[in-house]
Amino acid sequence: GHINRHYRNEHLLFTGNSFSVRDADLFSAGPLPFKRVFHNRGVSGIDGITSSAHGCSVAEGSPLWLFLGDLSFLHDSNGLLHLSRHKGAPVVVVVFNNEGGTIFRMLPVASHKKHYRTYFETPQTTDIPQLCRAHGLSVQSCRTEEELQAVLNAPGFLQLPVTIIELKTDANRSMAERRNLWNIKP
Repeated sequence: GHINRHYRNEHLLFTGNSFSVRDADLFSAGPLPFKRVFHNRGVSGIDGITSSAHGCSVAEGSPLWLFLGDLSFLHDSNGLLHLSRHKGAPVVVVVFNNEGGTIFRMLPVASHKKHYRTYFETPQTTDIPQLCRAHGLSVQSCRTEEELQAVLNAPGFLQLPVTIIELKTDANRSMAERRNLWNIKP
């Protein structure tokens, strides 16, 4: 709702794979508040999402929001080099950081407790803001809806060519909320 209130269908949306695209579908009660929506499915599902989104922004000449998970973001960290040189319409990258690929919790492989976390969720502890700052990019890290609202409503928001917002989320809580919305018993 916060995006719709401020930008009224003037911006583009690029969704990452895994939960990003599923959550956009699951949590939107009506049409998404974007002019156009883009999505890319790489060979491994998460290949080149940041770079593809940047290309869409340049080609369309419109402000773009990229929603993606932490593993997708890290998988295309070289895309930050191109974003650091971006001079066009603003790009906002929203990274949902739950420290791993929890999409696999939806599959039977999650029952293999011995190897599941290491080989499927692939937990990571990368300092995403530090990685972004290493490329000279503006980054904010948020844990609550109030912190996110403060970032979105800050004076000068969308004045920079690229803004990255890391949303630190709790994977267990998010999964419980999804199961509740899907009416699935744990």
